[in-house]
Amino acid sequence: MLKFVVEGILVPVITGFGLAGNIASMLVLRSPKLDMKVSIRHILMMLALFDSLFIMFTTLSFSLLQLYPGWKTYYHGIVFPWIFPFIQISLTGSIWSTVSVAVERFLSVVYSRTWISTLSSRVYLIPVLLISILWNIPRFLELQTCYHVKPSVASLQILQGSAPGPGSSFQTSHRQNTKKNYVEKRFVRGPGNTSSTLLRVPVTSMDCKPKTWIL
Repeated sequence: MLKFVVEGILVPVITGFGLAGNIASMLVLRSPKLDMKVSIRHILMMLALFDSLFIMFTTLSFSLLQLYPGWKTYYHGIVFPWIFPFIQISLTGSIWSTVSVAVERFLSVVYSRTWISTLSSRVYLIPVLLISILWNIPRFLELQTCYHVKPSVASLQILQGSAPGPGSSFQTSHRQNTKKNYVEKRFVRGPGNTSSTLLRVPVTSMDCKPKTWIL
């Protein structure tokens, strides 16, 4: 219950306020009437953008598990390995954007009468973007979706409403290896019927080798 309240209710509400605040900040920073150096304005806009992406991806990854039970069974195991790298990219970008703000303010104050204080905003933006993306490229290979068959007539009877007949089989779609425990089952009917039904259910064991169990 506590997990549902925190991740299912509080996190989306806080995310909504955070997005509203970041959007308002970016609109203000884009205003030509704002009396502020262009470089610091661009850095703050980049920071607000990274923060917005982070809270959106985080909410998508964790809050939907509490709000929509079917998300965990059918989608989370497939979507999360692709969302996770963007969470890390936005987090890294947010951290280095904060560092860029500190560096820009230091140069503008301490070296205000030198050419260093007039550096273009690209000097701050491009390195942050490159570091955020290149540093997290391995994240795309860290989590993967594993399709594993764990034969269970009882599970099939619950999901299908009937037990498989002679000659039927469970078949797997071999793809990847993951830390997430999800199963994709394709129930293929007897030799005289080529139709099939795709089932996805969570499991505790993982093995990504292609297998077929004949029941």
